[in-house]
Amino acid sequence: MVARAEIYFSSRAFLRFGGIMTEATERLAHPIDEAAHMIGSSRATIYRLVKTGQLRMVKILGRSVITRESIDALLRGGAA
Repeated sequence: MVARAEIYFSSRAFLRFGGIMTEATERLAHPIDEAAHMIGSSRATIYRLVKTGQLRMVKILGRSVITRESIDALLRGGAA
């Protein structure tokens, strides 16, 4: 059995190298790096989209995450 931390690390590494992961697409929120990867942009672009209201960022236990709903809306052409 693989430890949870190892699975999470593996999924982040897999996403970083262009893999397709169902776990990442089922989450309700994504860390900044993952959100940037999902839309093919940089961290700076994510923060700019948050500032303009096109993406929604929330803090969960001190971590900033982007809601999946706002990512989907952006990709559909709408705003968060």
